[in-house]
Amino acid sequence: MSADDLNTKAAPAGNLVVDYLGQAPPGSTPERFAPGIISMAGAIHGSIAFNRDASEIYWTLQPSDFLENPPRIMCVRKTDRGWTEPAAVPICDENGAGEISISPSGDRLFFSSRRPLPRDWGYQPQRGSREWGVGKIWYADREGGNWGKPHILEKEINQGLEGVSATNEGTLYSSGIRRIKKTADGWGSIERLGPPLEITKPGGQFKGGHPYVAPDESFIIFNDDWPGHKGYGIFVSFRDSTDSWSRPMNIFAEMGIERGGSVPVLSPDGKYLFYFMGEGIWWVDAKIIKELKRNYLK
Repeated sequence: MSADDLNTKAAPAGNLVVDYLGQAPPGSTPERFAPGIISMAGAIHGSIAFNRDASEIYWTLQPSDFLENPPRIMCVRKTDRGWTEPAAVPICDENGAGEISISPSGDRLFFSSRRPLPRDWGYQPQRGSREWGVGKIWYADREGGNWGKPHILEKEINQGLEGVSATNEGTLYSSGIRRIKKTADGWGSIERLGPPLEITKPGGQFKGGHPYVAPDESFIIFNDDWPGHKGYGIFVSFRDSTDSWSRPMNIFAEMGIERGGSVPVLSPDGKYLFYFMGEGIWWVDAKIIKELKRNYLK
């Protein structure tokens, strides 16, 4: 069965029973996820994403011969006969793909790419420029059991987004931290949330970011500078009914984890925090997030 023959069944997160490729679940000590299957020695990994019932797992992979081959989106699927072998998703092309995420409904796959811009944009990023390096955000929608033809996100908001994370309402969050609300007519303006979530350096460059927002927009997880440590800290901030955000708390520091990571994602069942760290995707028990939220609500 091919990697583009995708399962579209969805299940409520609270009822999920997921085997995560048969891997033994981690505790409070991070472990490499699926070494030799997803986490490959010598390769450069990036983001990871799951469909609603975690029967499909996607990740970005840049092989060891990255000078000759662009990064691509890989996928494994759960079938009646077990998990498929890793295979590149057919929407990948010679321009590469990265910064993936899947909408909570499971019907849209977002990714960044250096694909040529549409003619009506009126220009092409210069090779080697920051804009060319980051690429633009593209997306593909479900069409039956497959991902359809990729489309570029609208020009008005598709400026230096460096990946997006979507909510149930279709609102997008991106590095910065910036929010773009879905409206009846399209999209609202790019909104910088500001303190305590302002993680933009003077001059506009971002200090990490790569946010993952909860589908109900109740909290956000992102990476940010962690002085004195290798890698970024992974932070969480909680949102209240007035659209105010709590002071970000470093999940790794709270758990006594010394080495940082980046590009955090919560599993669909809410049990595990996944993130990128040297030569692989790592995962760790995410119950600390619930504990921190209880303390915040006191």
